[in-house]
Amino acid sequence: MNSVSSNENSHTMDSHPAITFDGVTKHFGSGETTVHALEDIDLSVADGEFVSLVGPSGCGKSTLLNIGAGLHEPTSGAVRLHGRDFDIADSTGDIGFIFQRPVLFDWRTVRKNILLPVRIMKKNGDLDGDMQEYQDRVDELLSLVGLEGFGGSYPKELSGGMQQRVSICQSLIYDPEILLMDEPFGSLDALTKDQMNEELLNIWMQTNKTILFVTHDLREAVFLSDKIVVLSPRPGRIQDVINVDLPRPRDEETKQLSEYNDLVTSVYSYFR
Repeated sequence: MNSVSSNENSHTMDSHPAITFDGVTKHFGSGETTVHALEDIDLSVADGEFVSLVGPSGCGKSTLLNIGAGLHEPTSGAVRLHGRDFDIADSTGDIGFIFQRPVLFDWRTVRKNILLPVRIMKKNGDLDGDMQEYQDRVDELLSLVGLEGFGGSYPKELSGGMQQRVSICQSLIYDPEILLMDEPFGSLDALTKDQMNEELLNIWMQTNKTILFVTHDLREAVFLSDKIVVLSPRPGRIQDVINVDLPRPRDEETKQLSEYNDLVTSVYSYFR
């Protein structure tokens, strides 16, 4: 194995895993047209841990995230949240999902876009609390991501990075324990992506969420993560788990460290 050893990250809590994939396999289709997306994935993400999934295109990274969110059923194997079998009907408020591009309605203000998941979940009886409680939380979240004063704006009035900040607020509005993030900054320019990476780490440190993060950007994975899970070409299998032993908090100076660049080189070695 080409792993880099790590001491226990001080941010990660020593407890039962927040989310566990136990022998997860996923096939699409049947017969000669069957696509073997994932094969026998065993992965645990601890409470408060930041874990990135990397691998070649088509290796099943997003599929694994979708299974973790209950959007896909595994062909075999199981997903567990804090040791209990995953049941989407009972786990709706436990998981927040952030897509590759912001999912915002142009005709709704920032505030109303952020509140939309709450209105849907309360309608389905999945959330308690009155709307004023969530209105107050919108203000807290907008402050957290640096968008104070933009609650009345519309998505078309915001930059791409600002729209993705709104998506983060949207996923945090009902205070889920786990965030699943599918290349959320992949469409942003390099400078904005760097800013969003630092913003995400700030949010993570303040909220202590468990994050499972998909990216094609290996430098991004090293900068953000406690652990990097390397998946093989399809069918996706876990090739290795690389522990990232870099001090926190991290900023642009982190990228100048020899340890950072050594880790980037180590991760790149799987794709040569």
